[in-house]
Amino acid sequence: ALVESLPRLQAAAARTTGDLSGEAFTMTIAGRRYDKRTEAAAALGEWMQENTSFRPPFSGDREAGVAGIIAGHQVRVVEGQANPSDLSSSPVDIRIDDAPGIYVEVTRDAARNPSVGLIQRLENQVRRLPEAVVKHEQRIEEARQEYRDAAVALQQPFKHDAALAEARRNVERINQQMAGH
Repeated sequence: ALVESLPRLQAAAARTTGDLSGEAFTMTIAGRRYDKRTEAAAALGEWMQENTSFRPPFSGDREAGVAGIIAGHQVRVVEGQANPSDLSSSPVDIRIDDAPGIYVEVTRDAARNPSVGLIQRLENQVRRLPEAVVKHEQRIEEARQEYRDAAVALQQPFKHDAALAEARRNVERINQQMAGH
């Protein structure tokens, strides 16, 4: 899965449009463009109220849909399985749709009543896409190195082979003694 998802992550990083910093911020929610984070948070809250269910799913996840666009990336909302002891703390993933593994997880309550902080967390996820590509490439190389190390180790003789053979002879001798032979 690591190798297969790398091209999608690289493409997402390359596809990022616009500057999100300071006054350059823009985000589209439900087809309407916002240039203030407070307004984007309020619009996202309205979208969540309209598009997420009254109760979270009691098994599996439920996709609520695409809430908007930030820096050229669709923002998809997925409701996680209900926390039966406290429905408001059930998880909601707000995903950068074209970037595998890039999302913000919040409680149901925080998703349905988002703050500017949630918008900033989404911005940070998009801003860090190039760094996520590098980390993803590093994880792939680490996995490949572990594979190479394991392949070499499998070619080596068992270093305790002599001691194991001696222990097996001792077990056989003891078994014979117990059997009266």
